[in-house]
Amino acid sequence: MGVFSFKNGVAFFAEESTPGTLETFAGSHGGLAISNPQPNIDVGRQQREILLPQKGTLASLATTFSGGLTFNAELKGGPSLGVAPKAGAILKMAGFQETLDPGVDVQYDLADNDVHHSMALHLHDGSGGAIQFASAGALANVVFSVGAIGEFIQMACTAIGAYVPVADVSEISTTIETKAPPVFRSGLFTVGGFALKVRSFSLDIGNQIILDPLVDSPSGFALARISQRTPTLTFEAELEKVSVHDFYGLVASDIENALVIRTEDTNNNTIRFDASKLNYITPTLGDSNNAPTVQMQAEINYGGANELKITID
Repeated sequence: MGVFSFKNGVAFFAEESTPGTLETFAGSHGGLAISNPQPNIDVGRQQREILLPQKGTLASLATTFSGGLTFNAELKGGPSLGVAPKAGAILKMAGFQETLDPGVDVQYDLADNDVHHSMALHLHDGSGGAIQFASAGALANVVFSVGAIGEFIQMACTAIGAYVPVADVSEISTTIETKAPPVFRSGLFTVGGFALKVRSFSLDIGNQIILDPLVDSPSGFALARISQRTPTLTFEAELEKVSVHDFYGLVASDIENALVIRTEDTNNNTIRFDASKLNYITPTLGDSNNAPTVQMQAEINYGGANELKITID
């Protein structure tokens, strides 16, 4: 038997034909390029607070089990225009509805339907085997971020579902995507049509995920649900004159504006975010190499043409 390594493994995400029932993984379910994977097992426990003849306690009992996976992934185009990227599985887990227009683009709109996935992290042992950390009926929250101009969009993903026992499995052959993601330059960051001089941003979908209990499930749970979402945007931009862009006045007025974020324009690898109703809520004056900046928190609200739409073309 070989040695396990976080550098030798693969993640699998399979849309479930029966929500909450673990799919059988195949090579086509793998391929998403991820980093910093961390499987998580959350065990509920019930204490036994009973009277004893001396100090001490009896062992608590395990009650319910949930399984999660946190990781980072790249947001980028698929193999050709209008073909879903590997990251599409994660976006659907996070509440986006996928629309394919072959030869044109792929669009993801926030929707109200939960699309459940089976997910697994396989760590290879170097001899054809692997150890599997898996969950069924999983949904996710995603935070998109760019730390500085010229970097690519990172997806910080937190997924959770019903726990599946850790098991030894055979290694599944798959091909990891190697396409480079687009970078955040020669693009757009506009609010109300005004181009801000943005340094960095983070867009959190804000999914609140709960687990449905199920008495006849070995884990105690059936599957995950998105009970609510509160998308928020934070960004740092250079301070502008009030007559140019009134950051503080827009906070006070509660005016909602359209948001557009776009990476560099590259065929089949351009990422664009559109939100119809963005309002500023909390500004903080900052200093970046002696240049005054505004660190802004903003809400992305329901309504309008797009709550939040991602287009890849």
